[in-house]
Amino acid sequence: MNIRRPRLSIDITEEQDRELCSLIPWGMKTGLFSMIVDDLIRILKDSKTRSSVILSIIERRRKLEDYITIGGVEENDSERSEEESS
Repeated sequence: MNIRRPRLSIDITEEQDRELCSLIPWGMKTGLFSMIVDDLIRILKDSKTRSSVILSIIERRRKLEDYITIGGVEENDSERSEEESS
């Protein structure tokens, strides 16, 4: 019996496809986009900011690089601090 894995499919332009193919090494798209989805889920789990985050992305007030430090740096820094003190 085949188990259907959920998939996320979106339409992109031919230009976007060419750019992604030239910028992301062969075989790395799935892993990269999987991590982006994981990070987006983590960011959206905060119900207080969920709507504003979604709207800011859709309206292009925020870009991917704006989210690089949201949660991640603070979490990583606290994890590092705990490791260093052990």
